[in-house]
This record gives sequence, structure tokens and C-alpha cells, in this order.
Amino acid sequence: RGNDTWEHDKKPYKIKLDSKADLLGMGANKHWVLIAEYVDPTHIRNDVMPKISEALHMEYTAECRPVILVLNGEYNGLYHLSENIRIGSERVNIYDWEETAEDLAKAFYTAQKANGMTKDERDALEDALVEDLRWITDGTFTWNGTTYFVSDYLVIPSDITGGYLLELDTYDEYHVEQISDFDTENDQPVQFKNPEYACTNDTMFNYAKNYIQSFENAVMSADFYTEADGQTLHYSQLFDMDSLVKYWLMLELTSNSDGMRYSNYMYKDFGSLFKLGPAWDYDWTWNAGYTVPTDAWWVDQFYYNDTQHWLQYLVSDPYFLTEAYLCYQDAAEELTQMYADGGWIDQAAETVRDAAAADLAKWRPSYVFDDEIESRYTWLDAQFASVDTLMDSLGLEQSEKISIDSISASGSGGIAVTVSVSDASAKTVTVQMNGLHAASAPLQNGKATLEIPVSYLKSDAQSLNTLQVRAQLADGSYLITKTQSSGGGNQNPWGGNPWGWAEPEREANSSDSAFTVFTAAELGIQLVRGDVNNDGSFTLADLVMMQKYLLSDGDLTVWKNGDFDGSGTINAKDLTLMKQLYRQLF
Repeated sequence: RGNDTWEHDKKPYKIKLDSKADLLGMGANKHWVLIAEYVDPTHIRNDVMPKISEALHMEYTAECRPVILVLNGEYNGLYHLSENIRIGSERVNIYDWEETAEDLAKAFYTAQKANGMTKDERDALEDALVEDLRWITDGTFTWNGTTYFVSDYLVIPSDITGGYLLELDTYDEYHVEQISDFDTENDQPVQFKNPEYACTNDTMFNYAKNYIQSFENAVMSADFYTEADGQTLHYSQLFDMDSLVKYWLMLELTSNSDGMRYSNYMYKDFGSLFKLGPAWDYDWTWNAGYTVPTDAWWVDQFYYNDTQHWLQYLVSDPYFLTEAYLCYQDAAEELTQMYADGGWIDQAAETVRDAAAADLAKWRPSYVFDDEIESRYTWLDAQFASVDTLMDSLGLEQSEKISIDSISASGSGGIAVTVSVSDASAKTVTVQMNGLHAASAPLQNGKATLEIPVSYLKSDAQSLNTLQVRAQLADGSYLITKTQSSGGGNQNPWGGNPWGWAEPEREANSSDSAFTVFTAAELGIQLVRGDVNNDGSFTLADLVMMQKYLLSDGDLTVWKNGDFDGSGTINAKDLTLMKQLYRQLF
């Protein structure tokens, strides 16, 4: 298995067992990989990666264990036996269309074996269903010249909005052709890992392609919004915000030179947004292979086949950085313990020290184990000292023409914001609260006052809220006084410029804006979790209002107070969590 690693003498391998097995306590599955880690002389990078993923509370973390491989009686060195990224109950736990094809073939075989259908024919039907997915939307499939209805043998989902595992991998551009893939308009290669034959079903293929393109359009727009399926959507309404933030932090903490280039996954299930992750393939991190300065941002590094990837735009969004700061602070104590002298990373190094030395003696005798262990944590931790420090470090600048004069609780229970704009060409101001458009108002003599509903605030009165103000011209376009900021990263990690690579730049969000971060408590606004009727307390009346809303029999006064799962929408899971809270309190 592998792309780059397969070119080396020490080979990586994929294992497929005859039946599912729980190897070394990592959960039952048929599919496993042996990671060679030829470019990682320490053999601990893929050990550390899952610990960081867990510290960040990423939804899924691929586990691995160090092992010694003896192949055909010959010592082959130190490897990591690892889960690979695939759909499964112990892996990425989303709907599996390929497994549905297997179930359909089995159900058809059960009905037809009395008519002489063999198990070999069942397996052949399964292959045919996996490799031609038109049956999912057509509702029929053909076998031996006869057409059958899927519903006669199996109940399948009535839509195709879930069950996607995709990968960002620029190898597709020049190395390995995939069965189903596409490039976004910004030249980001995307591959279907499951269902692998998505290209055989135009409806499914175009759904995923258009969805990803809409997200990219939002990320690259002046206000992080785009038009999609007749709606105006913010990028956080297309991709799960937590997953975006955590994935970026993962790349920064590890200075992953493969980040957003190779082996970067995303997935979507029914009833949820796309999510970036899980983290995978962390051989080329912490300065293995490429050299990433320990006192610079990973997102500002550029390599020979880099695109202008999505995260380079997202770090220009104050809301994104505020959420990243909060996520980092939540994980800070555990990260500090990991990196401390004698902490988990040092312990992991001691565990494999002798085995790694033996592996180096066989495969890379010029390398020294201790020389390869280094960290950028001290510098990175200092950048997260405060929200302002983080934004300053990444080059976010307040507008010189737009100012937020005041923010206060309004008499009607919302938030009053006063704004000044010094550019006479500006006619209107718009305010985004926690990413979402919250209000707009015309400018009069360069000033405007806006009323923002309290529902745009986070339900915890102590949580940080991000407010951003932009000015619009008469034609609706945004006031622009800045265009790009240089990334200042490596255009060639090996030095020189033998191929004539262009000087890279990280493009900033092009609209001029002013922004600030505050808590509801600072404004004297008290928010109560579950208080969807906004009467100041959480009672049975809120539960009734929530139930009626989900039955389309009413509305919520403050829907954010009912968003228990943090998805940005109200759904059945929120009602379940609200009921649990009610039982705990009453």
C-alpha cells in the first residue's frame, strides 16, 4: 500500500482478513495496514497523532500499535499496525452504500437459491451492484437479463445525502488515477473512497461534487457565504465547524507537510453536514521530510503541488479563529502534559527506542534516533495566549474605515450595535454574529445602529461570541481596502528554485471589516440553556414549545438555547438531550 513510501526499500502493506477480528484491542474489522514509517526514524509520529486527535476530541481517531514485522522468516523492522480510514462501526461510522450492495445481493440470493442461484453468482451480483450504483436511485437492478425491484428485497434510504467518504489527495493529479474523482474550480482534487464507483450514479456523484463546490465557494467569498440549492449559506452551514477547527489545529500542532495535499479525508452521513477528518498518515510531520520553521504557521507553508486550499482562507475569518482559540484552550492542559518532560511523548519514545534503533540499523544506518525528536509546541502555545494574540499572529487587521462604536443589551432584549464608516462610497453596513448574517442597516452620515436578536448569541452566557461588521457599496459589493497578504512560507523546502516555482501568497478575505469578541455576560445578558421561549428559565413550557416546533406546529423564540448538540440547527437529537436535562433537573 501507499504512494510515496512504496518507492522505498522498506515496504508498507495492507492486510485483509478472511473475517473480522479485533487486533490488539482496536475493534473488529477485516481491513488493517502495516505502516512502514520509512521517513520517520523515531517511529512515534503515528503514535502521537492519535493522542493529539483525542485531546482535541475529534469525532473519530484511527488507532495504531507499534509491532515488529517478521516477513517469511526475515526480520523486516518496526512498523505500526493501524486501522485504515474506511466506513465501519469501529471506523468512520456512517452509512455504507457498498455494504448495502452486499446486503442486497445476499437478500436476492436468499430468495433465488431455490431457483438454483449459487454463492458464486451471489458474489458476482454483489460486485456488479458495487460497480454500478444506478440501482440506488433507479430502484431496480438487472440480473441474467431480468430486471428486479430493489424494494422487493431490501429497504434502502430514500435519498442520497449521506454515506460519503471522500479524500483530498493531489497524487491523483500525476500519480494514481481514481475511479471516481473530480477537481474543484480552485483545483482541489477530490476522490471518492466510498462509494468508490460513485461516478456510475450521476445523481450521487453530482450531489457530492456540487456540495463540495458550494463549500469552496463560500470559503473563498468576501463574506464566507454562497448560493446553494436556492439558499444563501455560510460555510459553517455546509461543513461541521468543530471538524474544520480541530482539523486545522491538528495540522498546526504537527506541522504536517502532507496537510490538505495527501491523505486528507472528509465524510458525510444522513442528517449531518460534511466533516473534515479523520486525521491520517502522519509520517511527514514535525519536520520529517520537509522543514517547517518551529516559529511559523503551518498554514503559511507552500509546497511544489500545493493549491490555494480551504484552510488558507478560513484563517482569515475572525469567527473561525475564535472557535479555534476556544478549542485549543479546551485541549491545552492535556497537550501540555503530553509535551512535558517525561510526558506521554517522552514515554512513547522510550517504548520504541530499542526497536527503532534496530530498524534504523537495517534500513537507514545514517540516522540517529534522538536527533529526530523535536517539537514546535512552545511557540504554537504562545500564539494561543489570547484571541487577540492569535489573530495578530495570523495577520488579521481591523479596518481603518469601519469601527464598532458600541455594543450593549437593547431595551427589547436583543443586542444594539452602533457602527461608523469613514468611506463616503459605503451605503450600508452588515453584521455577522458567530458567522451568520444577523442584521443590516443603511448608513446615515457615516453611522448606523443595528438590532441583533439574542438568538444569534451562544446559549452559554460565558461563551465567546464573534461579531464582524462590513460595509457595502450601492451595488451591494463590499468595501475593499486590502487584497492579499503574503504567506511568507517556503516556496521550496530544499532551498533554491530549480523548477521556477512562483512566489506563493496566502490570499486573505478580500472584504474590509471590523470585528470584536465578547460574552453575553459582559453585556448583562443572561442566557439559559433550554430556554427556547426566552422567559428567563428552563421549564416544561420550553419542552412543549420544542416538541411543537419539531412537529411544525409553532416557532421558537430563541432557537439557539435549544441547539443542544451544537449543530446549528434544531433536530430530534436536541429534543432528546433537552428531555435528558429536564429529567436531571426535575
